[in-house]
Amino acid sequence: MLDRQNADMIRINCSKDYEIKALIQTINSYFTDNLRDKLMLDLPIPQKKSRLHFNEMKGNVIRISPYNEYKFSFNKNVEEVFFIISDECDLQEGELLYVGDGEGMFQVKRKTQNGGVFVTNKPFELINGKAISRINNNTKGIPEFIKHINTILPNAIILSFVEDPQQILKIKNQLPSTINIISKIETQKGIDHIQEIVKQSDAVMLGRGDLALYSPLKDFLYNQNKSNESNEAK
Repeated sequence: MLDRQNADMIRINCSKDYEIKALIQTINSYFTDNLRDKLMLDLPIPQKKSRLHFNEMKGNVIRISPYNEYKFSFNKNVEEVFFIISDECDLQEGELLYVGDGEGMFQVKRKTQNGGVFVTNKPFELINGKAISRINNNTKGIPEFIKHINTILPNAIILSFVEDPQQILKIKNQLPSTINIISKIETQKGIDHIQEIVKQSDAVMLGRGDLALYSPLKDFLYNQNKSNESNEAK
């Protein structure tokens, strides 16, 4: 069916590491060479988001109130917590977490062995499964699935939250040169290193929603122009 759509490109969003191996098997089984030439894989590397999920009794939307404490856990089987984080991450006390596209913000007030406590200073509605963005997201290592991408040879891979050219080089060294690298810039640190990132990329994307969380709104148009100028200079 996809062969008949005459699409110029096919983008597949790969948000979870453990789903990517199964996806690659599906592509190997069902995608023709013509489709693979149009395929772009949007990968959760070198950095990715985590998501918040409620316990079963909390419904789909919760009104978050200022200065209340909200318990969280990395263990989905803990019943007494208010909501949990679906992808385990090493949160630090005092760290700020932005919800969705900026509709809310949490701060980690304290940590426990399997979780901790969030607080916020502004009210907002929290929807079950919303993504959270970390200001000091740690760079991930190169996951095992990257070597399996060589077996399907997509047209391009899209890298998330790229902040410096070394992150790109580590991944490029694991892939054949025929696969294009598209770097997605979603933080102010990425904007600060955009010229170096462009040199190591075949193309650059600007993550407008996430970038607005990491840099002041007044700087967004400037950042967008800077991205366009860097792409054109290349």
